[in-house]
Amino acid sequence: QLEDALLVFNSNWEDVINWACQYFETHVKPEYWTVNMLLYACDHTKVEVQHFGRKMITQHFSEDKGLPLLLKLQEHPTKTMQFFVTNYLDNYAKGNTAVILKLEAFFKTSLFNINTNRVTKTRIYKFLEEASVKDKTVAEMTVRLVNSILGTNTMLDNSNNIDLLLTITEHYPDIDVPLLIKQN
Repeated sequence: QLEDALLVFNSNWEDVINWACQYFETHVKPEYWTVNMLLYACDHTKVEVQHFGRKMITQHFSEDKGLPLLLKLQEHPTKTMQFFVTNYLDNYAKGNTAVILKLEAFFKTSLFNINTNRVTKTRIYKFLEEASVKDKTVAEMTVRLVNSILGTNTMLDNSNNIDLLLTITEHYPDIDVPLLIKQN
């Protein structure tokens, strides 16, 4: 019945929400927090409940919840959650082509944030560069991503995109990238 108890967060009274956050944090053991319950808190419309959800994920995180949380939270539209998701890329996506490919929409959404979310973008560019040089399929997905956002971002993002495409070209010369590279 713990899932039903989370409905207390739908209250319009701030003191009830604060009490609920405190209660769930101190009285509910980690093994009782399911992925769905953590997602409920993270997906809540109230920012303070989302913050509580992220805190519970951090406190009650376990290996078996990691990948399902990553795959679900990557769909969250807020910039705060996008940044939070980047904390789990190395642990649950690195070296796993199938998972990386499932995160394509997350990468695209995050990189489309113009002039915002700089740390999130930096983490994603670094992750994509490392993953692209290790796997051609990831490199091809990365080229698709960069190609779709190339004309929309700031100069700094264009620089990151060009650097990423050049790295991919060095490792996979047969992948067609949207750059004209002149040799002297």
